[in-house]
Amino acid sequence: TPATYPEFFTLNRSTAELRLLKSVDRELYQRFSLVIKAEQDNGHPLPAYSKLEIEILDENNQAPYFQQSSYRGFVSESSSVGTTISASANLTAPLAIIALDNDIEETKDPQLKITLNEYTSIFTITTSGITRFLTLLKPVDREIQTNYTLTLVATDGVQQSRPVTVDILVIDANDNTPTFAQVSYSVEIFTNMLPGETVLQ
Repeated sequence: TPATYPEFFTLNRSTAELRLLKSVDRELYQRFSLVIKAEQDNGHPLPAYSKLEIEILDENNQAPYFQQSSYRGFVSESSSVGTTISASANLTAPLAIIALDNDIEETKDPQLKITLNEYTSIFTITTSGITRFLTLLKPVDREIQTNYTLTLVATDGVQQSRPVTVDILVIDANDNTPTFAQVSYSVEIFTNMLPGETVLQ
């Protein structure tokens, strides 16, 4: 089964070599179930039977893809190494990046590799199941750089996804000590000054 199996397979009656006659479309056939019979050719057949299951594997012809065309992330400049980039400015939930593949084999067990193309000394990709996260490799400073734009690409070893961008905004932290414009001040007050007049700003 299916009954159309003779269109696709032929068996050499002497060597028992099974050959494919034409390519099989997995959209039409996912499996063939055949029964092979062997018998002696001496007038006493004494047949033996064996079942052969043929599974049609999906061709790797689908490119991986990301669930979103672009991503926006947030990180505080006071974050320590190992901090996960957040999906919102309140820094409550991690930024989840998911790449998928419609090929049957990859759908069963996705083995996609995600590549980060910029700022690899500052950010790295960590994995949990099929979800990827960006984490800090070293601290960031908003006074030096306010945002980072990264490019991600997913590959299944044969096909490659379209690149997607991740824009990461560095959120300001209260990490600077207040300072006066001058180290010291000197002011003169006159006897005819009225209450409420400005002495010094």
